[in-house]
Amino acid sequence: MSTDLGTPVTAPVPAPVAVPVRPVVAHRTARLPGVLRPVLRGLTKSVAIAALLAVWELAPRLALVDRTFLPPFSEVLDAWWGLLESGQLAANTQASLARSFSGFGLAVAVGVSLGLLIGWYRPVADLLSPLLELFRNTAALALLPVFVLILGIGETSKISIVLYACLWPVLLNTISAVRTVDPTLLRLARSLDLSAPRLFQKGPGRRPPSCPRAR
Repeated sequence: MSTDLGTPVTAPVPAPVAVPVRPVVAHRTARLPGVLRPVLRGLTKSVAIAALLAVWELAPRLALVDRTFLPPFSEVLDAWWGLLESGQLAANTQASLARSFSGFGLAVAVGVSLGLLIGWYRPVADLLSPLLELFRNTAALALLPVFVLILGIGETSKISIVLYACLWPVLLNTISAVRTVDPTLLRLARSLDLSAPRLFQKGPGRRPPSCPRAR
C-alpha cells in the first residue's frame, strides 16, 4: 500500500459574494438644497387642496351638481367679498362669537359645578345618572328642533344649543377627575376636619382637568 505525497492539494475556491446594488433611483428631495425642501413639501401637500377647489369650481359649471346647492368656488368668493365690504360679515361673525362664548361659559360653569356634585355625593349621582345616560348620547343637532320649538328662534335657543353641545365633555371629565382623586389625600383631609367646600378649594388634586376638555 503506497501513498502519493507529491500531489498538491488545492484549496476550494470560495463562491463569489453578491454585492447589494444600490437602487439607481434616489430620493430626489435629498439632492435639493435645504431651502427648497420645505417648499417642495408644501407644494406636495397643496395638491389635494388644489384638486378639491378645481372640482368645486368645475362640477357646477359642467352641470354635474346643482348650482343651487353647490355654487362654483369663484361665486362663493365673490359673495364673501361682497359681505365683507358691506360689513355684514363682521356683524354676523361678532354675533356668532358672542353666542359661542356665552354658551361655552355657561357650559363650563354648569359642567364643573354639577360634575363636582355628582362625583362627590353618591345620592346626587344615583339621582341624575339615568338622565345623564339618556342625554349624553344624543347629538346636539338632533335636539335642535326641540330647542327651537320650546325656546323659539331667538338668541336663547342658539345659546342653549351651544351650552348643550359643550356641556358633556366638561361635565363627564369633571366627574371622572373627582372620582379618581387619591383616597389617601381624602383620608388626610378628613383627619384635618376639612369640609367639602374647603377640600375643593385647598386639597391637592382638587382641580379637575377640565381645561384640556374645554379646549
